[in-house]
This record gives sequence, C-alpha cells and structure tokens, in this order.
Amino acid sequence: AADHAAEVRGARLFVILAEHPRAEATTKALVAVAENADVLAMMEIASWLGRGGQVSRTHRQGLGRAFLERAADRSADYGTRSQALKAAMIMAQSERSLLRRLQADLLDLDPSDDGIYLRHAARVAGAVLAHEPAEDLRHKLTELADVEDAEDEAAVELGLDALRTGLGATTTETALDAFGRARGWFARAEDATETRLDARLYRNCLDMLVAFQEGRTGEDLPERIDTVTRSAFEYTAYLTVNDREPETSSWLTAKDLERVHWTSLALRLGAVTDKISRSAWLKVAAVMEEELLSVYAASRTMFRR
Repeated sequence: AADHAAEVRGARLFVILAEHPRAEATTKALVAVAENADVLAMMEIASWLGRGGQVSRTHRQGLGRAFLERAADRSADYGTRSQALKAAMIMAQSERSLLRRLQADLLDLDPSDDGIYLRHAARVAGAVLAHEPAEDLRHKLTELADVEDAEDEAAVELGLDALRTGLGATTTETALDAFGRARGWFARAEDATETRLDARLYRNCLDMLVAFQEGRTGEDLPERIDTVTRSAFEYTAYLTVNDREPETSSWLTAKDLERVHWTSLALRLGAVTDKISRSAWLKVAAVMEEELLSVYAASRTMFRR
C-alpha cells in the first residue's frame, strides 16, 4: 500500500509541476519525475495527458525525450515502458519534432524485445500510421506480426490500415484489393487468439462488402446479416464501460464512440433482413460502408478520407 501511495504521489507531483506557472523553473524536476516514475505513476501520467492535461511548450522536448528513453530501456518492466511510449505518443500528437523522434523509435523496434511491450508498441505504431501513412512503418508492423505476443495486435493494425485504403478507394478494383488484404490480416488476428472479436467483426463485414462488389448477391443475405449482427453484439458486450473520464486527447482512445457505431451497424442491418433483393444488397452495402467508416473514424480520431 505504501508503494502504491508513493507511485500515485509521483503522478500527482508530475501534474503539480506541469501546471506550475513558472515553467522555466520546473523543467528539470518534471523530467526527473518522468525518468523515475514506476509503472502506476507512469500510467497515471499518461492517462492525465490523454485526458487533456497540458504541458508547457518549455517542457515538451525534454519530457518527450525522457518518455522515449524510458520506453526504450529494456531493463525496465514492460508496463512502465508501454505507458511511457503512450505518453510520448500523446505529446508527439501536437509536437512535430517529437512525432519524428517517435516514428524513428518505432522503426527501430527490435523483434527480439519483450513481446508484451512490442504488443503495445504495435498499437501505438498503428495509431501513428493512421495519422501519417508510411510504407516503412507498415513494414515494421509486418515484422511485429511475426512476434508471437504481438501478432494479433499488429495484424489488426495492418487490417485497419488496409481497410482505410479500401474505404478511401476511387475504383472498385482498388477497393477490392484493399478489402482482401484487410480481411487477410483480420483473419490472421483471429487465428492468433480467440479474443479478437473486433477482428472477427471487421472480417464478417468485409465478407459481405466483397460479396456484394463481386456480384455474389445470392439468397444467403439473411444468414450473412445475422452473422454480422451477432458479431457486432458480441463485440459491444465485450467492450467494457470505463467509469473514468475518457482520454479524448489520445489517438488510442475512442471505445465509447466505437461501441455506438457497432451497435448502430447491427441494428441497421437487422432492419433489412426481410428484403432479399438487389435493392436490399444495395442498402446493406451502403450501411456497411457508412458504419465501417464511422467505426474506423471512432478508432482513429485522426482518420482522413
């Protein structure tokens, strides 16, 4: 209990120093707190930043470097490193030079590093990729997909990246190719672990979209809709409701809005199950694309089409 209290106090000290009106006098102390924070303190610091906590521009470069150094320190536990990487990402969202450092560190990730840390790093890399598409970061995620502990996370991020490409495509051929790649990554995430209900739902949605775009609009529409509807409700039930203030300033956070769109997808698809016709497929395809776009935007707050 005493250790926990100390860690919480460390986070509180960070906030006090960050909000101090004399920023020039507190930079060294603030960086020192970041350099020595334990896992719970680092978690609270990252959460505070994610909830919109503001850090003076005077502090940002030094703090950003401190967080990245903690994340890269293999002697530290994976939890502290993961939270430090999250904190660095949140700060980099509004600081271009820090974003470049973060991208470089993500590209330098070593597949032999701690697998659980790499799993979290894959999620951060996916968030950065959604904001600033880059082939070298895609390649790094492909490498991380070969790390057992990080496979499903990296595969989902690559699936989301391909889904984004498909949703923004201007030709059917480009869309089908992107949706096919996305489906493959989501299927790989499912194979890696049974807990990726999000990957299953995305894959089921893509199955319907691709079937429509390829002209496979047979009488199995109700069955396909039922599959997607079940997957959507399974996933919304899986998402937990967090009673803490949402971290709306973090690229990683949009679960509440995501839940709304998955539920909307299930309900809207359920409304067309009794219309087995080409017009029904057209309506289904429109609903799928609209809601998938909304879900992706909810999962990636910097989504651009």
